[in-house]
Amino acid sequence: MRRAWLVVTVLTLGWSAEAASSEGLDVGEWLGRPGVRLLAVEFYATWCEPCMKAVPKWKLLHKEYKDRGLRLIVVSVRDPDAASCDMPGWTPDASVCDLDGTLAKSWGVELKDGSMSLPAAFLWSWRGNLLVRKGHIAEVESAIKSELRELPRVFVDPDMDGTARQLVRSELSRTDKVVVVADEKEKKKLGELRDGSHGIQYDEELACDVTAQLPANSLLKGSFVGTRDGKRFMLSLLSAESFCLVKSAGVHWNDMKPEVSAAEAVAELLNSLRWPLELPKIGSAAVPFHPGGGIVGREGRIGETPEDWEPSATRSVLVEFGSEPLGAAVLLDGELLCNTTPCSEAVRVGRHTITMQAKRHSKKAETLDIDSKQSLVWKLSPEFGWVSVVSQPSGMPVKIDGKLVGTSPAPRLELDAGMHDVLVSSPCHYDAGERVRVELGKERSVSVEMKMKTGAIDVVARDHYRRAVEAEVYVDGEKMGSAPGVFKVSICAREAEVRHEGAVFKKALAVKEKEIVKIEAVLERKGSIDWVELAGGTFDMGSTKGDGDEGPVHEVSVSAFEIARTEVTNAQYFECVHLSRCSEPHWDDGSCYVLNGGRWETGVFPEAFRESNQPVVCVDWQQAREFSEWAGGRLCTEAEWEYVAPG
Repeated sequence: MRRAWLVVTVLTLGWSAEAASSEGLDVGEWLGRPGVRLLAVEFYATWCEPCMKAVPKWKLLHKEYKDRGLRLIVVSVRDPDAASCDMPGWTPDASVCDLDGTLAKSWGVELKDGSMSLPAAFLWSWRGNLLVRKGHIAEVESAIKSELRELPRVFVDPDMDGTARQLVRSELSRTDKVVVVADEKEKKKLGELRDGSHGIQYDEELACDVTAQLPANSLLKGSFVGTRDGKRFMLSLLSAESFCLVKSAGVHWNDMKPEVSAAEAVAELLNSLRWPLELPKIGSAAVPFHPGGGIVGREGRIGETPEDWEPSATRSVLVEFGSEPLGAAVLLDGELLCNTTPCSEAVRVGRHTITMQAKRHSKKAETLDIDSKQSLVWKLSPEFGWVSVVSQPSGMPVKIDGKLVGTSPAPRLELDAGMHDVLVSSPCHYDAGERVRVELGKERSVSVEMKMKTGAIDVVARDHYRRAVEAEVYVDGEKMGSAPGVFKVSICAREAEVRHEGAVFKKALAVKEKEIVKIEAVLERKGSIDWVELAGGTFDMGSTKGDGDEGPVHEVSVSAFEIARTEVTNAQYFECVHLSRCSEPHWDDGSCYVLNGGRWETGVFPEAFRESNQPVVCVDWQQAREFSEWAGGRLCTEAEWEYVAPG
């Protein structure tokens, strides 16, 4: 019993399904899919020796070109006495079962026993022309390379409306029928050609001969034209060499759905570039059909007369291949068997030379007797060694022999055998590293501790009266100590910060190695508060007439301090709120105490007391503390308040 397969290789463009359908295989539908540029079809059978030898080549062809538009379809064709279709042992893009051989016959391929002869392959371009007729993989591969090499390149005019240009470029990329120029050199070259196209009026006299090959370089112009029915978007494809008009397209522009209009314009332009789809000539073996649907002819037996036949091919067994590392290529008797491990293939029983090879590893080959299913897993010897680099601190640039290779930690860097300089460097640290000898298949470790390059800052802090005060010093958020003082810092330090009683002074740093930068931090108060300086003193605190906790009267001394001349006003408090350093008063949350008919009740604070020059109320202790610190002060103590309140 013979088996035959039809292998369809697709690299593509598109047509209407009705015009392209050919007895179960819709060529036009495949060519119409986005990204498809070419379509190839090969008939295949196990008794066809050239077909069998070509199987690895078809697989490699599929892998090499699938991302550039290649698709493979296998159509299984059987003999009349077969009960089902058998598919080959690899994965194409699609499979079709041609039980009665109608597809093979309609394309004029004759069988070996009078019905088909193999090999036979066909190839279409995306424009619909048949490039290869009854050829084989060599002719198909050559035509594919030629077509892709000459694939038209389109430069989208930068003078086109920005939104339309972006949508048109996106749709051209999605359909992937032509190359949208993105390389800066090509943009410059085609831009020069574009300059010569300004002012050209496109008419029939300027039309290119589109029956010939499409121009290698084309300029795509776009414009909007107003009509009585609304706005139309026009696309014009112009030869960048001769400035003749290749094709044009115009569609109604929908401002609500511009992406739909752009897609419609691109589709119309691409459709205008296609030729009528050229299908294989129907051979004499095709079955004629009556216009009414019946078959023309007399009654009688139909089909083929089978003949006795026994396969003479040598038995095959399954062999699984693996390697360390993974990704090795496997060769059988010098011919590529599979591209990367792990893989499994059917291997003819007999004596074979198996070879595994991987990048930067020694090739390994053995001659083995293959007579049963087995698994071959080989360890390949590396033609390099490794170096792992760590540093303290981490994140430092790592150089090998003067070339930057990454940042620390850098594990298992592959290096050729021999001496190598491993250097960890940073502008903020002294370089550190080792010179190491790397041996094949062995790993070396390099660990370094980076010493920081330092300078210093000499900090003096002063209050708003220019009096020296003690203040906290921070560098890049890290506390260094208290001013006045001298602090050693990295030459890469970015900012010094001095803090005192809510006031903050900041200064950008530019420290040089082994030099001292002097900083005088003047801590200005914030806000519009009028401060009054009071001398310290001693007074009698307490009362014999008030509540019990106000006695006994006792003598208290306070140091000199400053206090706001008036209560904090709403305007002053909201300066802090607007800077997001304070939260808003509790005016509207119902927790504010309000005098209502002689009784204090909680509720919403009246609008009449929210004027900017009125004292701020309905703030809690935490809010009062936050405002005081922001303003460069603090809440006064009970003794300080008692001291100042009487006068």
